[in-house]
Amino acid sequence: LEFRRVLFRSVFTIQNSVGPVMMGDFHTKFSNVEGFLVKNNAGLVTIRNGRIMNHDIGVRIQDNNVLVTSIPELSNNRIGILMESSGSTVNTISNARNNSEAAVKVTGSGHNVLKVAAGASGIPNGSGIIVTGNNNTVSENDASFNLGDGIFISGTGNLVDRNTVERNGGHGINADQSNGASSTRISNNKANYNSLQGIRACGQTDWGGNTATGNTGSPAIVFNCSPASVTITAIATTVCAGSNVI
Repeated sequence: LEFRRVLFRSVFTIQNSVGPVMMGDFHTKFSNVEGFLVKNNAGLVTIRNGRIMNHDIGVRIQDNNVLVTSIPELSNNRIGILMESSGSTVNTISNARNNSEAAVKVTGSGHNVLKVAAGASGIPNGSGIIVTGNNNTVSENDASFNLGDGIFISGTGNLVDRNTVERNGGHGINADQSNGASSTRISNNKANYNSLQGIRACGQTDWGGNTATGNTGSPAIVFNCSPASVTITAIATTVCAGSNVI
């Protein structure tokens, strides 16, 4: 089923259910608010196998137990999926592209962002994946060809593992402490041909296995961003007796 009308409210609101809810094979388009709004449910809510396009926010999660999976297209939204609250999972999202701010944005905690194809050649997102919350897992995603960073991290205790970030207009992975990132664990990522650095992770933890090549910024991978030392050379002066020259 396809719902295609310009709306100033959510196309689907899933709210106050007492048991599990499954939403499958629904295609939503053209809401100035959300395609799906999920909040205050007692059981697992699953959204699967639907195209989600042309909304302000494609899926807005304000619940603690939501699974968004097997989405064939997530495009032309401001934010494809916004994960607030805690404890939900996004898994296997194809064609997450042309979302002006980000394909996935995580402001809550304890979420999982897995296997999202965020960006495509000639059809970029603003950024691929943005994480500002704490203790989230970002793993096995392909965040490439975006205008900004492939993956942007702030917050505390996030895990960034086994992602591919290539040919982005910013950094491949940007987890700089100046962004507010701390205790970020970064491992087994491939960061190639980005316009800035492959992995900029000042003050974070290198768990190993990260590789980078062909990035414009140098060094391609950096975890220790201490300011460069400055050498000051003293200039000796000689005062000649009976002379005004120093």
